Order: sequence, then C-alpha cells, then structure tokens
Amino acid sequence: AGLTPQEGQEKDEEEEPASAAAPTPSRKAPQAGLATSGNKRKAPEPPAAAADPEKEDEDSKKLEALLPVLEQKVASAEDEADKVSIIAAPLAMEATEGLRSLQTGAIRETEKAVKAALQVIAVAKREAEKHLAASETFAPVVRDSARDEIQRLMTRIDVAMSKVEEHKNARRDHEQALAAEKLFGELSSRLSSVEIDCEKAAMMSEPLAKVLNTEPDAISAAEIRESREALRIALATLAPTSRLISGKLAGLKGPMRKKMQELQDRAEASQALVDKAQQTVEEAQSRAAAGPILKQAADRIEKVEETLQEMRETE
Repeated sequence: AGLTPQEGQEKDEEEEPASAAAPTPSRKAPQAGLATSGNKRKAPEPPAAAADPEKEDEDSKKLEALLPVLEQKVASAEDEADKVSIIAAPLAMEATEGLRSLQTGAIRETEKAVKAALQVIAVAKREAEKHLAASETFAPVVRDSARDEIQRLMTRIDVAMSKVEEHKNARRDHEQALAAEKLFGELSSRLSSVEIDCEKAAMMSEPLAKVLNTEPDAISAAEIRESREALRIALATLAPTSRLISGKLAGLKGPMRKKMQELQDRAEASQALVDKAQQTVEEAQSRAAAGPILKQAADRIEKVEETLQEMRETE
C-alpha cells in the first residue's frame, strides 16, 4: 500500500527470478525392468533359431548327390575284397606235393590282389571320412541322416578290410603251414608214445585209489614208489611235447591249424589223466606217512590205559 502502479510492477519483476530459481521437488519414477523389492529378474532366454528351409533343401540335395558316389566306391572296395578271397582259396587246402605248383601261383596272385584291394579300400575310407566331416555343417535334420548313412557305409568298408587283412601275409602263413606239415608226423608219433606213458601211470594209480576208499591202512609203500616213477616218466615226456605243439599251433591257419589243434586236445587229455593220478598218489603217500604216527599214538594210549587200570586194581 502506498506504492504507485509503476513501482508495484517493478517489485513483481524482481520477485519472479527468485521463485524460478527454486525448483519444485519431484519424485523420480522407477526405471523399467527393475524390481522395487530388491529381487533381480533373470533375463529372458533368446528364442531358438528357427529352421532354415532353404538350407535344409540345399543340404538335402548335396547329400543325395554324394551318397551314390560314395556307395559306388564302397561297392568297389567290397568287390576287391571278394576277389582276394577267391584268389586265395587254394591256400586254404592242405599243403601237399600235388598242390605245390597251384598254391605257389596262388600266393603270387593273392599278394597282388591284396595290394590292389588295400588301395581301393583306402580311397573309399578317405572319401567316407571326408564327407562325414563335411556333413557336420549341414542343417540338423540332414546332418543326422547323413551321419547315419555314411557310418553304415564305413561299417561295410571295415568288413571288407577284415577280409583282405586275413590274407595280407599269405606267403608267410603258407610257409608256416608247410613247416608244420613236415613236423606233424613226428609230433603225432611222439604224442602217441607219451599217451601210452600217461595211461600206464593212470592205471598204476587205480589200485591206490581203491585202497584209499576201502582200507586206507593197507596202502603199500611199494605201489606208491612204482606209481611215482611212472608219473615221473610220463611228465618228463608230456611237458616238452605239449609245449612244442602249442608253439607250432600259434600263427597257423586253415586245415593245418585244425590238425595241430587235434594234437593239442590229445595232449590236454593226457595231462588230465596224469593230474588225477598224481593227486591219488600224493594222497596215498600222505596216508602212508601218517599210518606209523597214528599207530604209535594208539599204542601209547593203550599203555596209558593199562597203567591206569593197574593203578585202580592196586587201590
């Protein structure tokens, strides 16, 4: 009051900057995506990548194109493996003078066929491994299908390789068969003599076995000595013969292996006879050794009883 209109206007203009300089306090809004309670939220996982139809179609065409080519290489490998088996067929026969010329020629042809087959199989295996590695970049559905098909073909390659590997050392195998054939007659004759010794030892131990079951006290020391001597002779000839047969059997193939296996079976049967006889003799010897000790103990017990009886009578 008491101010002129002009002075009042000037005072209002002076108060306006002061009121503008004091801002009104405001409340900040919470940021989006943050929890006010202090618990953190997990970030949402990104959605799975959608299948690419164009890539699947492109990879399917690649697979359809490569499978026939790979199938042809595998079939060639199988043909080469079968060829090796056919050429090597004469070597599966028993080595005789009449077949010597035929088998010698078969060895040379087999070695050539094996070399050619291994080359074809190696090419097929490399191709299969290369395409198997390349299929890992295919679309998932096509990749699984490609893996199954290629692994099936690789299994066939492994079978073909096994057939060829069987005849890889055809010359060495044949030479071993010839050497074993020359020795077979001698080994067979030697084993027959050993079998007689083993049967003799077994027969000599039979009376001891009967006495053990019926009258253990009636065991004869002379029979034990004779049985042990027969066992010694049998074991002395059986052991080296069995080792020789086992050594010749290792590495043999075909008919010669079968013949040598029959000798080994006979040697094992003789060994079983000797083992049984040896067990009987050892048991009889133990009983015979224990007999005097048991008799001496029985005599002492009898004397003690007599002494006790005399002492009772004197009382």
